[in-house]
Amino acid sequence: FSALPWNLPERRNFASIGVNRVLVYLLKCIPIVRGGKRAEIGHALESVEHLLSIGEPVMIFPEAGRSRTGRVSTEAPAHGVGRVVSATPGCKVLCVYLRGDAQDTWSSMPARGDTFTIQLSLLTPSSELTGMRRSRAIAQQVIAEIAALEERYLAEYAPRWAQEPVLTSASLSEHP
Repeated sequence: FSALPWNLPERRNFASIGVNRVLVYLLKCIPIVRGGKRAEIGHALESVEHLLSIGEPVMIFPEAGRSRTGRVSTEAPAHGVGRVVSATPGCKVLCVYLRGDAQDTWSSMPARGDTFTIQLSLLTPSSELTGMRRSRAIAQQVIAEIAALEERYLAEYAPRWAQEPVLTSASLSEHP
């Protein structure tokens, strides 16, 4: 249990019912409302900062939501990850990219019987900026690293759907 990382799930998805709230906490989760009140988000992030300061592992999804393309979006990472890293001296971030090999677009569940490939990278993000700019810069470094892991996955472990020939209007005109 001590090796299980704390997590920040979306409150509306996992902790909206009283019984679930208890289970979520027992499973080492600190529910957070994306786009919620600043004070509530701040309180959750302060809890995470405290947990890191006492050596607890924490897992944060910096993507700030699920992509509808099946690809990592670097456009709007969650700034909370940058804030937490900034508040934790010497913080190292283990960037993880996990993908079902049959996944060709977004989904909420992997394909039945799918195999998974995982890409890892240890990052020590830093920035000379201060305040919110620092948090944004660090969050951008983390999400950029995850996007780089995705590119490496796509280059090295091209999934079956990426290897299939793509019909274009040009190829159709060549073959009547």
